[in-house]
Amino acid sequence: MIRTHIVRVYTRSGYTLYTGRPQTGFASADLGVVSAAISPEFLELERRIEDLLESGRISWTISFQNDGPNLPVLVAYGGYVNIPRPGRTEPIAFLHALELESSASLLACVEGISKALSINGIYLLHRDLSALVLSGTDEQELLARLTARFESFCDPTRVAPQNRSGERPGTIIHDCAGGPAIAWLTMASAFGADARTRAMECYRRTRSHWRRADALRPGLGPRSYVRE
Repeated sequence: MIRTHIVRVYTRSGYTLYTGRPQTGFASADLGVVSAAISPEFLELERRIEDLLESGRISWTISFQNDGPNLPVLVAYGGYVNIPRPGRTEPIAFLHALELESSASLLACVEGISKALSINGIYLLHRDLSALVLSGTDEQELLARLTARFESFCDPTRVAPQNRSGERPGTIIHDCAGGPAIAWLTMASAFGADARTRAMECYRRTRSHWRRADALRPGLGPRSYVRE
């Protein structure tokens, strides 16, 4: 289901990117550089999430994409965690991406993200990231724990229902706390139910100080994505 995890965390030495699996360990990778472990598609996804978070309008977001045959199916979520410092708190950016074996696993992984961003999931993530920054917790230990916990949230038997009509949602606009999770699951179901490999991208955009829109678009090619 999950081929590899890509995690960007803040450590005592600054932001670091890691790739791997909890069963086999993690290797560091250069930030912002294409390599054998880091695809151009991941960098596009990372940039989209960063642009949205830096707008200051939301604290957490999710995006997923599949740019076509023989290219990675990716889903990622990211946000800010406030780390206590003497006399202040400091927002630390966190990004967790998953390269999937196929789009059939997308719905299960998006449901896993919904659990990871629940009240209890955020508490556990905040605890782990705080320990990494403040206590110098071993990075391999933390990454293994964090990614294994995420995989426990994903049901490998969860398969999206077949989309017999062939129709797909275009945009879901919402303004309530539960809106994003419903939108993401709807988009993932529409994407993952199609047995054919189609270029698709789901991303978040802001329309005003209160309205959010999650949009599903046909991909424009392996190096293309829509900017707000």
